[in-house]
Amino acid sequence: MLNNFFLGLTAITYDIRLFFDTNLHNSAVLGFSAGLLTTVLIVGFIITKNPRHIPIILRYSSFESFQKIAARDSKGTFKDSFSNFVKIYTQVRTLFLMTFISFCVMITTIVLVSK
Repeated sequence: MLNNFFLGLTAITYDIRLFFDTNLHNSAVLGFSAGLLTTVLIVGFIITKNPRHIPIILRYSSFESFQKIAARDSKGTFKDSFSNFVKIYTQVRTLFLMTFISFCVMITTIVLVSK
C-alpha cells in the first residue's frame, strides 16, 4: 500500500514536470512572455522615469515607497507632492497586476486548448 503511494507521488511529479516542460517549450508562451516582459519594462520605465524605483514601488506600500523615493530639501521637507507620487504608484502597480493576470490567462488558455 505504501509502495502505491510513492508510485502515485512519482507519477504526479512527472506529470507536473511534463506540464512545465511543455509550456516552457511552447512558442506561443515564449513569444507572449517575451513581448509582455519587454512591454511592461518599457512602459514601467516611462511611467516612473527612473527604473530603480520600480522594485521599491512593487514591494512597499505607497507611504513607505514615498518615504524612500521622494527627494527632500535641506530642511527635510519633500520636494514632490504625495498626490503626484500616488498617481505614479497606482499606475505602476496596476501595470504589473494586469501583466500578471494576462500571463495567467495565457497559461490557462493554453492548458485548456491543448487537451
